[in-house]
Amino acid sequence: ELEAPANTSSPVEWAKIFKAMRKQIAAPQYPYDVVVLEMGADRPGDIERFIKYIKPDIGIVTAVAKVHLEEFKDVDSILEEKWLLAKNSKRSLYNYDDPRLRKKGEKSPEARGYGLGQAHYRVELEEFDGESAWKGSFHAGDEMYDAIFPVVAKQTVYSFAAALAVAKELKLDLSSAVATLPRWKQPNGRMHLLRGKKDTMIIDDSYNASPFATVAAVDSLSQFEGRKLAILGSMNELGDYEADGHKLVGSHCSDIDILATIGYAANKYLVPAALEAGVPDMDILECNTPYEAGEFMLSRLQPGDVVLVKGSQNGVFAEEAIKPLLNNSDDEIYLVRQTTQWLDKKKEQFS
Repeated sequence: ELEAPANTSSPVEWAKIFKAMRKQIAAPQYPYDVVVLEMGADRPGDIERFIKYIKPDIGIVTAVAKVHLEEFKDVDSILEEKWLLAKNSKRSLYNYDDPRLRKKGEKSPEARGYGLGQAHYRVELEEFDGESAWKGSFHAGDEMYDAIFPVVAKQTVYSFAAALAVAKELKLDLSSAVATLPRWKQPNGRMHLLRGKKDTMIIDDSYNASPFATVAAVDSLSQFEGRKLAILGSMNELGDYEADGHKLVGSHCSDIDILATIGYAANKYLVPAALEAGVPDMDILECNTPYEAGEFMLSRLQPGDVVLVKGSQNGVFAEEAIKPLLNNSDDEIYLVRQTTQWLDKKKEQFS
């Protein structure tokens, strides 16, 4: 519950952080029953380093995708790195719908799968309410519970499946766990719904982007009625997969009526694929800044439109394209990266 110091190179500031940590750890009664930690694998050796001093009771391997390929030589290297978490946990859960993980998991008797298909822990989706939630059920072996999943994107339901699987593994009451789901709120910048000008809806997925996640977001946009608009930024850290990754996203844009792209890679590779998929040339604008993309989309906005906004961070910062589209400027507090440091960084990049 501590923030990193504003000056991350200051030994004095870090000393304060470590002092606060030691005080809490040494307290007579530790205030938590369960600790949830994210172990990100941005480069080879990350997970291996974590598991030297963290021994999880349950390790969850969520997905293996073509991201961070500037650091990893290929997807198999990412798979091996992430599977170290499963191998070094007392129990492990994995995304059964990911074929690479399924192949690994089926060889590991202590691992159990979760997903939207045939996994031991699975969610079955029935229908989307047209605005903000999916109706369905959660299954743990032979147990079944009706559930409401308060999200737009199917890919987010995997997180619920994993969370409910953990609840079962911890012997919590599943009916109570399922009952909490409708109270859950989508994090800012991750398929977060905002009201736009002219009675429109904005799907803010601007926190970050990869080909797999962007395709899923574009597919989610297709669930809505009305015109479908998208602001799609370049996806960073793809290495040799940069061209193909952007082309993959563009090929999924057939249902998009108006498209604005931000950044070199999106303009060069995504746009031609979107044109080939059927997006009219007159309804595409290649932009170098998010401000340009936002103003373009505002000029084309009509009542009932749904606007998807997604992109990577550096050089894109697609959240800035949302500001002119918001029905209420007070909702800017729900956008990501709005601290003075971030705003100064954006100003410097796009000056």
